[in-house]
Amino acid sequence: MNFNDMSIFVTIYETRSINKSSKILQYAQSNLSARLKVLETELDTKLFYRKYNGLIPTESGDLFYQFCLSLIHISEPTRQAEIS
Repeated sequence: MNFNDMSIFVTIYETRSINKSSKILQYAQSNLSARLKVLETELDTKLFYRKYNGLIPTESGDLFYQFCLSLIHISEPTRQAEIS
């Protein structure tokens, strides 16, 4: 798992859609689907229920979202320092 995968997950979680996320992130839908599948495999859990009208986070998905937000928040000063 890498930071980029977590950022992708956060966008998918917030939009509840791989299609919308692909437009926001400017990635192919197939790429986002593949990254999500890799995360689910690495975490050995399902992060979303796939429904005809979008994605619904599982309990694990909700917990992982909170974890990602925490990590993004904690690492932001370091990431900004690297850019400067």
